[in-house]
Amino acid sequence: NKVPMRTFILFLSLFLSSFCLSQNVSTKGLSFQKKVIDYGKVSNDTTLVAKFIMRNTTSKKIIINYVNPECTCTSYYVSKYEILPNDTASVVLTINTVRKFGKEKIYAIVNYGEKKMSKLTVKCDVYEK
Repeated sequence: NKVPMRTFILFLSLFLSSFCLSQNVSTKGLSFQKKVIDYGKVSNDTTLVAKFIMRNTTSKKIIINYVNPECTCTSYYVSKYEILPNDTASVVLTINTVRKFGKEKIYAIVNYGEKKMSKLTVKCDVYEK
C-alpha cells in the first residue's frame, strides 16, 4: 500500500511539531504577538491573509531557516530572514478555502536558529457559499 504524498507530509509536519513539544524545545528568542489567528465563519471562496508579528528578544541576530506550511492551500511570505536584536519581522500566511468545509486548523512551522521551532495556527469555520 502506498501512502499519498499529502498524507505523508501532514504526518511529518504533525510528528515534527509534537516532537518539538515533547522535547521541550525552547522557543526563547522569538516572541510572537499571536501564534493563533481565528477568522471565525468564512465562505469557501475566501482567501485568508494572516500576519504574524515576531520580535527577536535575544542579544544576537536570529536567522529564519524556513517556514513549512502543512497544506498546499497555504503560501507564505517572510518580511526578513535575518532579525537583529529587538527588531521585528513578520510571517504572512495566505490560505485559500476552496475545497475546505467545516472547522479548519491550518498550521505552519517556523524554523529558526539551531533547532528552534514555533507553530503558527490559522483557524476558521468554512461554509459553502
